[in-house]
Amino acid sequence: MDHELLELIGPLSDEPAAGYDDTGVGLEVLDPVAGDIAIHMATETKHYRLKLLGDLFGEGVNARTLDYEDEHYMPLLMGIEESILRFYEQEPRLNDARVSRALSDLAMHLDRPPGPAPLRQRLWFDMRLLLSLNDYSRRDVRRALRKIRKSVRRHTQMDGPRGYLDFIRAQFRPRG
Repeated sequence: MDHELLELIGPLSDEPAAGYDDTGVGLEVLDPVAGDIAIHMATETKHYRLKLLGDLFGEGVNARTLDYEDEHYMPLLMGIEESILRFYEQEPRLNDARVSRALSDLAMHLDRPPGPAPLRQRLWFDMRLLLSLNDYSRRDVRRALRKIRKSVRRHTQMDGPRGYLDFIRAQFRPRG
């Protein structure tokens, strides 16, 4: 967790500014690779550079198994999948194989900057933000990335080269 960022944001109970969520805080990404963000509060804007991923690991829970239904791990798992989905919506040519490679690479090299791969850049930035605000251990994060990668493989085998991506789109953005 990034206690400096949490202190900077302060209590999230202010009245929301127009167009912001119920915390009263809006976040603008200025440079995802560097981790530069602007935090728009009702009365001011603050600039901040997120810490590197390797500096954000906490004690976490380190439960015996990592379950999608576990409310502690749900923000981590859903955050990673939401990040993948947002990238897919911007890059419709994305396929499950690229997702699997990005997840595998990230799990093996959590401390390494993302390099030029846009999906890995997105995941790395979103995970930096997620870990800035939540307590997860290195082990928790690796296990989450690997669990999602297994889901990618399973859906690819069952439903083709975009089976996983179509599955998470249906889960996060149901039609109707």
